[in-house]
Amino acid sequence: MTCAGRSASSSCGVCSPSSGPLQTTRCRLPAADYALLKAKGPYKRPIFVPHEPDPKAIPTAHPPTWSKVRWAVKLPEFPVPERLAKALNVVDRQRSEAQIRAQFLPGDFNAETYSSFLSTLLHIEEYQQSVNLARYNLSSVPLHQERTGRYRLYIRGLTEGKPSLLVGDKLLVCKYAEQIWHEAIVHEVRFQEVILYINSTFKLRSSGDLIDVRFQLNRMPWRRRQQAVTLNVNQPRFLFPTAQDTSTLHRPTAADIDAFDFGDESLIDNQEQKTIVAAIANAPPASVPFVVFGPPGTGKTVTLVEAALQILWNDPTARLLMCAPTNDAADLLAFKMMDLGPSHLFRLNAIWRPIKSTLQVILKEFCLINGNRVYAIPEVEALKKFRVIVTTCVSAAVPYSLGISRGWFTHVFLDEAGQCSEPDSMIPLKLIAGPETNVVLAGDIKQLGPVIHSSIGRDLGLRSSYMERLSSRPIYDLETYRGITIMKLIKHFRSHPAIISYSNRRFYANELLPCGDPAITHSMLRSVVLDGLNPEFPIVFHGIAGRDEQEEGSPSYFNIAEASLVAQYCDELISDRKVPITAKDIGVISPYTAQCRKIRALLDRSSVRMEGLKVGTTEEFQGQERRVIILSTARSNPAHAIGDMHRRLGFVGDAQRFNVAITRARALLIVVGDPGVLTLDPVWKEFLAYVQSNGGWRGKGLHRNNLNSDDEDTAQDAVRQETKELIERIQSLNFGNANGWAVPNPDNLGPEPDEEAYDDRPMTMDD
Repeated sequence: MTCAGRSASSSCGVCSPSSGPLQTTRCRLPAADYALLKAKGPYKRPIFVPHEPDPKAIPTAHPPTWSKVRWAVKLPEFPVPERLAKALNVVDRQRSEAQIRAQFLPGDFNAETYSSFLSTLLHIEEYQQSVNLARYNLSSVPLHQERTGRYRLYIRGLTEGKPSLLVGDKLLVCKYAEQIWHEAIVHEVRFQEVILYINSTFKLRSSGDLIDVRFQLNRMPWRRRQQAVTLNVNQPRFLFPTAQDTSTLHRPTAADIDAFDFGDESLIDNQEQKTIVAAIANAPPASVPFVVFGPPGTGKTVTLVEAALQILWNDPTARLLMCAPTNDAADLLAFKMMDLGPSHLFRLNAIWRPIKSTLQVILKEFCLINGNRVYAIPEVEALKKFRVIVTTCVSAAVPYSLGISRGWFTHVFLDEAGQCSEPDSMIPLKLIAGPETNVVLAGDIKQLGPVIHSSIGRDLGLRSSYMERLSSRPIYDLETYRGITIMKLIKHFRSHPAIISYSNRRFYANELLPCGDPAITHSMLRSVVLDGLNPEFPIVFHGIAGRDEQEEGSPSYFNIAEASLVAQYCDELISDRKVPITAKDIGVISPYTAQCRKIRALLDRSSVRMEGLKVGTTEEFQGQERRVIILSTARSNPAHAIGDMHRRLGFVGDAQRFNVAITRARALLIVVGDPGVLTLDPVWKEFLAYVQSNGGWRGKGLHRNNLNSDDEDTAQDAVRQETKELIERIQSLNFGNANGWAVPNPDNLGPEPDEEAYDDRPMTMDD
């Protein structure tokens, strides 16, 4: 098999050997690659089985390595209501959504209905994630006893986060063919095994006896979200601000800006960054949230940190809570503020978070770690001594639960706010911010938003971040309120001008100004990868006609021809003597976890050193950059691509995912895909026309008219308009009111799109 369905090791037939010296090798699929990556067995779509509630189980104590915490505020359980669970536990998704709209959601979304509305959406998403986790339940698997109460369980897929387990997570175990369930607590996570502690009433006849296993969702984050959204404190200036709330604000003047002594010298020539710092630092208490709109590579986090430092230097009474949706982003915030010293800065971690990254080791003196080398939570009086606390959005509930009153912190900063679901954003805003606390949001609503698993939850509004909803209100209009309530950063420091050019025009009103260091951004122009192409244009689109497949055990898609081609590009880049780079300089992105697995398998087999080369999904790369980025789009079946639009997976039909993917590269962007499928999407079609017109195309091509957006042929215009309308209708998922349209049911999609999506979305934002 080859990328065009020919015999192994033969040419794919879509590329001209004369189009470049490396062309003849890149379009072959070696037999060894096919043998390594071929499907293990056919994928069988699971039959819908009603989700069963968890059985009662004999409890087991938490890990003894955890330090005890004295909570001052009780955290309620907030179980998913039985009636709502019953409405969700059906195969007909449309009927379920209609019932929820009619029976569980208020008719309007306003300050009075805010809590009940978001609480219901949270229950819907929690229920779906429980269903997804249950897909990994095990039946009749061996459990090995190491000593009394301590057991070892092998879990296939653990290394890939399928399922994702942390110390302290609960499993339910039952001896095979019996009905007595016991809680098992994860005490250690190894490569493909977990060490479990189970109460003394659980006994095996012999090590290796068979058991059934049910994985349990960690409900602590869900309970904290519910605690926040249901708290009977809904400040209008946060939730639904109006022009009246801006009466005390003004755009910073030149004198306002000149009054600051900027600690970061890189801000001296950046008017937008200085304006943001002045606006945030000078804002009177009880202001509306200030929004920092930070497109890729514009120094958003640097600006946020400078604003925080200016507040601390100019106001000795200021106390800051700085949050981010993920631990990595929170670690980066803390790292950039380390000069404050461990007496002023504290990095608050969840007690179940493992210590494994380099940045975590660097930040050790800014954390509390007990004698068991496990994160711990300080006593409330100790925590109140710090001027700055950095944590994740979910762990921002800890100060409130310890008894720190709302309003203790004068400022709340939320970085990467575009990735936060609204309930996650409400944890620091509703539990921490008081009547005079000022809030700052920084992010980019043109990139990926929150990861939401429930298609019903997405349809009902959970897919939009708090920052996105706020930015749509009139007082955040950039033309009118620039510098008052919102500011857009426009100096772009990451990429070669050609790499950022298309996103700049499409998503950022062509306002971004490339300011990157040419020693980096132009460093790949002599690469062998550009041989035969425009040597001044560091974007390559390699057209290839592969086949997207699934295999036993996962609904995620992979494309062997593309994976093989990506691996060959990696080999060539690392072996390139003209432009020497290392594996750490390269990132490979695909929207499908199965494709990522296949690419890793090929790279692991390579004779070239690949240590440090990251392969991951788009979500894993948001906020990151590499000197070289290779994208594998994986899709070669138009019907499958339309299915992706339905589920908001992949690159086709999802402009935010597309934008993230093509803006990670600093000096070279390589895209591997099937142009016949990608051009179904108007955004991709326009991007491919941009690449072709600049001489960056190789491999399978399309007739120029297929990419010519100026084609005046009436028939072409009609087809283009019809395709656009079809995509819009699929994206809106408004199938019940399609005005006579017969929307296709690609890939034999059933009524529940979540069924096919769970394997390509992270389980949760980490905490």
